[in-house]
Amino acid sequence: MKRKLTFLPLLIFLFGCLTPLQFPSAPIEDEELIAATPIPYPVNPTVIFHNGEVLTMEDISPIPTYQAIAIQHSRIVAVGSNAEILDLRRSTTEVIDLGGRTLMPGFVEGHSHVLHFAPGGDRHRAMKVALSYGLTTLNEMVVDEDDIEWLFKAEEYDELQLRVNAFPLYNNLGLDSTGNTIIEQVWFPENDPILDAERLFRIPGIKIYVDGSYVPGRGCPALTEPYPDELQTNPIYQFQTICLAKDGDLYLSQEEMNRVVAEAQARGYRVAFHAMGDRGIEVALTAIENALGGESNARYRHAIHHNALIRDDQITRYANSYILASVRGYFNTCDQNEYPTYYGPDRYGWAGNRYALVERGILAFSEGDYLWRYAPDDLTNSTQLNPLVNLFGLVTRKQLCADGTFREPAEWLHPNAISVDEALRMLTINAAYAVSLEHAIGTLEVGKFADLIILSNNPLTVDPDEILDLEVWMTMVNGNTEYCASGHEDICP
Repeated sequence: MKRKLTFLPLLIFLFGCLTPLQFPSAPIEDEELIAATPIPYPVNPTVIFHNGEVLTMEDISPIPTYQAIAIQHSRIVAVGSNAEILDLRRSTTEVIDLGGRTLMPGFVEGHSHVLHFAPGGDRHRAMKVALSYGLTTLNEMVVDEDDIEWLFKAEEYDELQLRVNAFPLYNNLGLDSTGNTIIEQVWFPENDPILDAERLFRIPGIKIYVDGSYVPGRGCPALTEPYPDELQTNPIYQFQTICLAKDGDLYLSQEEMNRVVAEAQARGYRVAFHAMGDRGIEVALTAIENALGGESNARYRHAIHHNALIRDDQITRYANSYILASVRGYFNTCDQNEYPTYYGPDRYGWAGNRYALVERGILAFSEGDYLWRYAPDDLTNSTQLNPLVNLFGLVTRKQLCADGTFREPAEWLHPNAISVDEALRMLTINAAYAVSLEHAIGTLEVGKFADLIILSNNPLTVDPDEILDLEVWMTMVNGNTEYCASGHEDICP
């Protein structure tokens, strides 16, 4: 579908003047914090991409497809047909023929651990690997004082190659030797959040561990009812060495959680909750509702991450308060036959409810949750850094197993299908919205930052089973080419 040229012919337009997405907006005071400077005038593009398939990811169905896009330094200044955009070129404009290739917004990783757990502490290498997968923004969910110091310095010396939204830790995963919560209180409450959209480094929220995560000695997801007897007693599952209690493990009382969330919200922070079991999700929901006091969460954007075992009635509460949710893209389908043993015959189906969130109108975004446990190109890793693997998982629910075969999803994983359009939005604009950057990134619209990628093919038109064959050939952040695949230098400004 070809659409008419759009660009800014006037002097001053702020991000808030753009046609809004169909999401509830932040309040005026928050809009002022995230508004960026006007785009340059007159329009004098530094780079034009043409003769391609430009996917804007705007909240229109089907997703609009243009032929060309014009960029002026760090900003998008026009999107339209080949003729319309090429008419804007000047003698200094670099013009790049896409040759029919697909250009779309860069991927926004909604829940990452790329920098904190960087191999050998080499965060620069970690950034380069992330960029090679088309990631232009990381929402980092484990951040300590050392990370914050490094990020400030990297930003100061112009060494940040992508956007980083850091979520400092309130508490740690697990309990200490006496059974008490390990309180970290990194950055918060001594400091205010950093929300300026002009900066590559921001601190929009804090991270709270609500319950366990199957880490030996640190606890399991908290359930309303105890885990099945077979799981607890069969030594093959090592329940006793992983879980601290028969019904999983909570790290904060409801009273303490209510207090912390209310205090964080009052200071302008959103809270990212690590909550996996239905009891952990219950505690997070109650704390959010308590802090909101009847308001919509559209103003504050608290988000529950993982949502591994969510009940049907809890989904209704998400919808009522507009609570955001992150969803693992690449489900561990290879282990699906073990789920009745893990959770019991009446609960295992709840593990598929995370995919119902989109259909129920909850704003969900994709999480990779990558931890560098495996090589970045190992598809047997269910927490892949590659967003295209998560796209494949969200759409097909298939997983590549250790024996080299793809496992088809069981019937209980089939309902609540997610389309490629919806999954792409989960990987771009929805994850940007979670950190109040929907006016700055996540779609290719005039006035937004030029954070974009070029793919080997169009994810909207290839067979879903071929999504894993897609490759990222160029990654641009703020109008700068930060990654160029070998052999494709002709399309890299």
